[in-house]
Amino acid sequence: MFTSALSADLSTTVMGKRKAIDLPTKVEIIEKVEAGQKQAKVCLDYALSKQTVSNIISNKDKVKEAFEKNATNKKKKIRTAAHGELDEALLKWYTQIRAKGIPLNGPLLVKKAKAFAELLNLEDFKASDGWLDKFKKRHGLKFKVRAGEAESVPEETTRRWIREVLPKHLEGWSPENVFNCDESGLFWKMLPNRTLARKGEECHGAKKSKERVTLMFATNADGSEKYRLTMIGKFQKPRCFKNVSQLPVDYYAQKNAWMDRYVFKQWLEKFDHKMTRQGRKVLLFWDSVSSHITDNVELKSTTVVSLPPNTTSKLQPLDQGIMETCKKRYRGKLNRQVVLDIESGVETKISLLDAISMVSKAWDEVSPTSIANCFRRAGFKFAHLPDEVEEEEIDEQAELEDRNIWNFIATHLDLPAEQTFEDYVHCDMNLGVDESALTDQEIVAEVTGSTEPNDAEVDGIEEIDSVDDTGCKSASEALRCWWPGLGPLQCSLSNLQCFHE
Repeated sequence: MFTSALSADLSTTVMGKRKAIDLPTKVEIIEKVEAGQKQAKVCLDYALSKQTVSNIISNKDKVKEAFEKNATNKKKKIRTAAHGELDEALLKWYTQIRAKGIPLNGPLLVKKAKAFAELLNLEDFKASDGWLDKFKKRHGLKFKVRAGEAESVPEETTRRWIREVLPKHLEGWSPENVFNCDESGLFWKMLPNRTLARKGEECHGAKKSKERVTLMFATNADGSEKYRLTMIGKFQKPRCFKNVSQLPVDYYAQKNAWMDRYVFKQWLEKFDHKMTRQGRKVLLFWDSVSSHITDNVELKSTTVVSLPPNTTSKLQPLDQGIMETCKKRYRGKLNRQVVLDIESGVETKISLLDAISMVSKAWDEVSPTSIANCFRRAGFKFAHLPDEVEEEEIDEQAELEDRNIWNFIATHLDLPAEQTFEDYVHCDMNLGVDESALTDQEIVAEVTGSTEPNDAEVDGIEEIDSVDDTGCKSASEALRCWWPGLGPLQCSLSNLQCFHE
């Protein structure tokens, strides 16, 4: 089964306009649904509405009969590939590369096809000109030469966006109605240890995939409205969710625990519906990735703007420290639990439900001042707001507490001196959050079906590894700082200083 790419080069529909669907395509859709593929996925793969696909399925007998009787269509066979898995792998790779704004041509496709053939052990594959021509026709690829286009976006693009393009987008919009959304991966089980991933290291592996989630953040430019967090996990029904009627986040299950088109569509529709109920019109900025699509999504209250490709590290407000601050608060709460468990002499155990509670509270603690400053750093200027506001004292206090707790744990666990709290916070900074992050090996695993199934329950999903408490029994005074009901306390233990209000 082959998916249809939904990048700019492969789009076959325009918002609000119907498109003609030929008989071979209708038959192909029917065969996929009859083979067990969900209609929702077919809708996304072919960029069709639910009603259109439903109508095709309802009239499947007539469609098949017309296809068989029409002599012309008999000759017009449904295009299929001799090497199906290679075809699908190459298309996935093409889609994610084009979503990043990187230009491609025939020779590059041929080179990548040979690489996938090697990974798939296809000794008989020939990447000929004929094969390339058929591949392009199957998927509607048309290469457009763009003078001067390069993989990296030049500084001039960033400067022009901030000076000329962004101000025009912001004209007439107040900061409370200007939003930014973005995803970030989180190793929710990660404790302080000697195996933290350093900056620049890749975060892959089956074990780690079970310990990760993707968080979807959204907030407005003045920080007055932090939209409810969305969490995407690997498992549909973790045991810790049993008998739980409500969660402080919106939770979705996805086999890789990352954002895909289906989940994003649900998120976007819900976001727009909320703004409609409030009688608001809002402007939403996001980055250009393959999972962020608006095909077949009718937005009533939301105007969307895509940031220039490869510029989000500088132009995306959430990337200027908002998501990082939330992760710092989350890991600070996790470290507090570690110290509490050390005092009690028990192993540190945390469920996904505990993690959800902590990350939701961490998001609540990100201050409006910090958010507004991050929007300013990304070039978002509003006439009645100052260029920069001094960070709130509560933010500085929380930062100091988190670092002191880290220093205490690092000392008693004898962590390497060069391993910092920043290393701990950034241990998942390179974690992929959507299909654009797939490596060649992961693409092959996807198309060959060798990835792990989306289990409803998995043993051990609720618990994290225990922490070595050697030398840590002297933490009793520090623990009193967080023990409920003790009131305002101040204490010190080695390098640990903390406050509890």
